[in-house]
Amino acid sequence: MNHVVKKFMTVCACGALAFTNLTPAFAKGDIIRPYTFGFGSKDEVDEGVYELVEKGDLKHLTFKDSKEHALNYWIHVPKDVNGNAIENLPMVVYMHGYSDGGGDNNIAIRYHNALLFRLIEQQNDPTRQAIIVVPQTPFGINPEKDKDWLADQWVGIEPREGEDLWTQWNRETWNMDQTPRTENLNTVVELLKNVQNTYKADKNRAYVSGISMGGYTTWDLISRDDSRMFAAAVPICGVGDPTKVENAKDTPIRMFHGGIDPVINNKASRIMYEAVRKYGNATFTIYEDEEHPCWNSAYSPVLDDNKNGVSNLDDLIAWMFNQSLEGTLDGSVDKAPLQQIINDAKAQVKDDYSKESWDQLQAQITVSEKALDPSVNKEETVKAIQDLDQLMNKVEVSADKEAAKEPAKKEEAKENNSSMGLGITVGVVAIVVLGFVAVKMKNNKK
Repeated sequence: MNHVVKKFMTVCACGALAFTNLTPAFAKGDIIRPYTFGFGSKDEVDEGVYELVEKGDLKHLTFKDSKEHALNYWIHVPKDVNGNAIENLPMVVYMHGYSDGGGDNNIAIRYHNALLFRLIEQQNDPTRQAIIVVPQTPFGINPEKDKDWLADQWVGIEPREGEDLWTQWNRETWNMDQTPRTENLNTVVELLKNVQNTYKADKNRAYVSGISMGGYTTWDLISRDDSRMFAAAVPICGVGDPTKVENAKDTPIRMFHGGIDPVINNKASRIMYEAVRKYGNATFTIYEDEEHPCWNSAYSPVLDDNKNGVSNLDDLIAWMFNQSLEGTLDGSVDKAPLQQIINDAKAQVKDDYSKESWDQLQAQITVSEKALDPSVNKEETVKAIQDLDQLMNKVEVSADKEAAKEPAKKEEAKENNSSMGLGITVGVVAIVVLGFVAVKMKNNKK
């Protein structure tokens, strides 16, 4: 394994959608830090990151891939009482956002990374032990963009006309066929495979989550091609390529976005949800009052969206750790995607459908609700989702609604014709008057 130990240094086309809309966990401006989980204190300059590193036995290493491209990364490997790495553990990967990279810093494990904080806090619980990998881009913000524009990126997003290093991220989709995977991300993939082999991890249980640019990256990792590495994915305020979602059809996905995100509009996540929904593997939560840092709510250790006495963060970890490339560990069928599309269907607007299509949709809602029963298997649950999705894509203007528009159209045309006639009359009068004035002036000159 080629590692070097380093010193630790400082968007809707199918009618109304009933996305889960929630309020934020923290006041605006609050950011999850290590001290939120009992590491150090808020008053300390490092905000608890040094204690996190010490107690979590976090290592800051460098990995060089087969093409000699190098990346720094943080890693936590649980050990047994003899100090040996515990085998057959899942691997959790956190992909940081733009500007949180850089070779020698702790930003990626200091800000936002609640998955890391909670899992380190619970590292003595056998059910929460995992190898945790946090790769870092070579630069936070690239100071040498003329030499290597993408050294500060996981994905190959470049500014379009009028955009800068920050506004370039606010797009609805991106085309992966026209945007090759970056050298940085290819190195990450090689690193993760190396980690799995070196520490004998459970290759059926690798999980990935990323925020902002890391949300873009999460979509890249699970949908660019059909090489399936991850058993679950959590893209937060990310952007994907909806033409590639079939490659992610078997990957359970939890998506989150802020309702008033000015950095990456939540339409990007809406587009991906609508594209992937039919496979029965995804949910999408919008935090209506959140701006870009909606991860403070998605990763919240205090907010309980499900009202089940368990925080969002612990719910997410429990869901994640139950996933495997071979199915759920407990054999259960996740009904959350079905419940969400039923909610979507109930929020549709009747006038957007023909009478026949609307009646079919209502009937299918009733049928699909029966599949919420825990005894209904995965295949039947997915079919209930697909049947609803197909009907929801039949948005059309009903004949009755179109007929109702006709009188208004005729009246509008009549008014337009009247206005045009009046305009012509006024124009003729104006010409006559001007002609009379011109003649009068000419006679006066004589």
